[in-house]
Amino acid sequence: MLKAINFYINLYSLIYVKTMTDTKKDYQKILGSVQKPVKGEAGKTGTWSSKKPIIDLDKCIPAKSGKLSCFNCWLYCPEAVVSRTIPPEIDFEYCKGCGICMEECPVKAITMEEVKTE
Repeated sequence: MLKAINFYINLYSLIYVKTMTDTKKDYQKILGSVQKPVKGEAGKTGTWSSKKPIIDLDKCIPAKSGKLSCFNCWLYCPEAVVSRTIPPEIDFEYCKGCGICMEECPVKAITMEEVKTE
């Protein structure tokens, strides 16, 4: 009887541990498949835009406080062209001028200005 109980305990442990191990591997596969924005995936797209974002450093939270805070512009930029530095900078060679950074800025420190054509 004791051998039978040990057998079932070992079998349960084996199944439980195997299931947990397989779940962890699936979890790692899911995390590995998360896509990250890549600057310039479509080439230098800055010439596509008719407007460009301008950051008012007097209103910008990181620029005013000198601390790594806010950065909604960086977080929501679909092209990953906003730097997470103090002050934030925008790479206009890749910025498409979509205006999402302006919409997400809580203090309205970003405005969209017309691009001057030469």
